[in-house]
Amino acid sequence: MKITILPLCFLLAVCAAQKPLVLPTVLEGEDFRSSFSFAVPSGQTQIYLCRLPCEPRDMLMQVHGQRTKSGRYNLRLDGQVHVAITQVIKQDAGDYRVGLISATSEEHIDFQLKVKDLCDIVDIDEKREFWASPGSDLTVPCGVHLQPKNRKFLCREDCTAFLIETTDEKGYSAKYGLELVGRNSFNAIFKNLSASDAGRYRCGKGCVRRFDCQEFTIRVNDTPLENEDEK
Repeated sequence: MKITILPLCFLLAVCAAQKPLVLPTVLEGEDFRSSFSFAVPSGQTQIYLCRLPCEPRDMLMQVHGQRTKSGRYNLRLDGQVHVAITQVIKQDAGDYRVGLISATSEEHIDFQLKVKDLCDIVDIDEKREFWASPGSDLTVPCGVHLQPKNRKFLCREDCTAFLIETTDEKGYSAKYGLELVGRNSFNAIFKNLSASDAGRYRCGKGCVRRFDCQEFTIRVNDTPLENEDEK
């Protein structure tokens, strides 16, 4: 009796029945990184990443070798297959497949990526406007109650990525800063403002259970403008 053994990925019914591995939820704007263990054979191998159902149009990247990068996606092989997606957005949520193919075998792992909004609760007050002149610095008090070791962050518009974030009492970048004030509040600092910095921002705090944000507007002009509704 002749027995034919097919690679697992060709057994479509079995592949379809697999439940994706559910990984920890990623915040919108953060980087997703995870490592997957495979029995790596000797000789040339191919690694790939795709979105399910992993049809040709779903392929995100594939490479014969140790590493590849394409846009926000990164694959690396060094005994494990490491997957990275930078600056995750809500549209990245879904089911994926990471796999390894050699001349003699094929293995893959399906996983589910969940993406959470950066702000669970947003305090919006249209009167929270701050004026600044071009080239000046600006300090904005953030009115969210926090504990000293909570994550503090600043983001823009609908908050799809951090401009700056820290769990320390102070954190700085070339453009922005965060400084704890007392034990339960903090300031957001803007440096060398220009007209392109005008717009809506959110400052916030994050802990295990939720992320609270407060929205405010910055206007950059030599002379304060009249109310836009009266123009």
